[in-house]
Parts: sequence; structure tokens; C-alpha cells
Amino acid sequence: MAKDKLLGIKEDFNSFAETNINFKVTQCMRLFFMILLLLCFLVSLYILVKMAFFYVNCWAMVLSLVSVLYVGFSAGRMVVEEKMLEKRRTAEKDTPANKIKLDSKDRSKLWKQAFKLYAVAFPLAVIVPVLFNYTSMGRDVICQLASYAPSDKQA
Repeated sequence: MAKDKLLGIKEDFNSFAETNINFKVTQCMRLFFMILLLLCFLVSLYILVKMAFFYVNCWAMVLSLVSVLYVGFSAGRMVVEEKMLEKRRTAEKDTPANKIKLDSKDRSKLWKQAFKLYAVAFPLAVIVPVLFNYTSMGRDVICQLASYAPSDKQA
């Protein structure tokens, strides 16, 4: 059985397609959070304009958004893979069910990229409030926003 060199995860590991609640509900929740994250990113981009990409929170939001997109796509693909496997099992009734597996070309590997992106995005998302509240980053952003405000003095 082949393993991922970086994470040591087996090829047939499946964590995104197996959920405790209905798959449609899970995907709708992912879509809702993707839209919410995209709106937060666009608001941040609108406010900070060119300076947005110099802040850690921008990269945390971008990486989180991409990883949620990857998880959504890979979870959908894994559900399709399960249906393909069930179809193959019904077609080959004489072979034991645990011996029938999908070919490696039919299996999605997108979840590995999603897992790696989450591994990078999660620490960034955790460190942003710490940086904003306990370092000079918060004052820097507030000063930057204050410089965009119109002056109260009239000419």
C-alpha cells in the first residue's frame, strides 16, 4: 500500500466522505462558510486595498478559502467514488465485497492537497488574533485606516 511521503497517510484513507450528518447538509455548511470567508476577504481587500496582501490575515483567509474549496470538491468526488464502488460490487457479485477496490486512477487525491493547505492555513488563522491584539500590528492597521479618513479641517 502506497503512503504519502510527507504525512505518512495510506492511499485509501478517507475522512472527507464519511460524515456524521447528511452529506448535503455538510456541503451546504461548507458553501455557507466559503461565502462568508469570501465576503470577509473582499471587505478586507476593499478596506486595505494594496496593503491587504502585506498582512497575515489576508493570507490566512486566502489559504482557508482554497482549502475549503478543495475539501468541498474532494468530498463530492469521494461520494462519487463510493457510488462507483457500489456499482462495481453489484456487477461483480461472485467476488467478495472487501476485495473489490477502485483503480488508483479512479481515486481522487485532491483531499491530500486540502489537508496540506489546512495544515498551513489553520496556524495562520490562529496567530492572526494574537498578532493583532498583542503586538503593534493592531495599531498599525488602525493607523493605516485612520489615514484614509477624510480630514475634519475645511480649507
